[in-house]
Amino acid sequence: MKVSDADITSMSINEAIRFFIGTYHEKMTAIVQTNRAQLLLALENRSLRNSIKPIAEHFLILEKEILEHINQEQKILKAYLDDKKTGFEFAGVSMYAVIKEHEGILRSVEKLGLLCNQYKTQEKDHVMYKLCIAKLNNFEQDIRRNIHFENYVFFPKILKSGIVKSKI
Repeated sequence: MKVSDADITSMSINEAIRFFIGTYHEKMTAIVQTNRAQLLLALENRSLRNSIKPIAEHFLILEKEILEHINQEQKILKAYLDDKKTGFEFAGVSMYAVIKEHEGILRSVEKLGLLCNQYKTQEKDHVMYKLCIAKLNNFEQDIRRNIHFENYVFFPKILKSGIVKSKI
């Protein structure tokens, strides 16, 4: 199901939240897991192990950060759907704090790019290494698109609706 930014802005708040915690988060989780599997497979290749290991180690840290972020968003959004009086503050974490976390994720993604030589490969590189690097480049683009969507489409819709009680 392909949904555009315009589709989200025309949805009701509840429809947008249900889409976000369902389809959208499932897609992002699948993207993370696919890249993890590719890197772990490449680590099994002895000739790639030394070049892939630092990338895989950083990716596993980034994966944990992203999945924790997704879980936190889901808790906040599900709490709102279950009880409209809850607002978007949940367990002391506001939507603004979730938006702020994106900066940390982007820093981790930038470090991944540095570890991958800005996703450049050489002709002599192993084909599996080239595949991993290409997939990680796509992964970075997906994460950047996701953060842009959250910061500039989804969360502004929530903020404009007036259902967020505080900025703390």
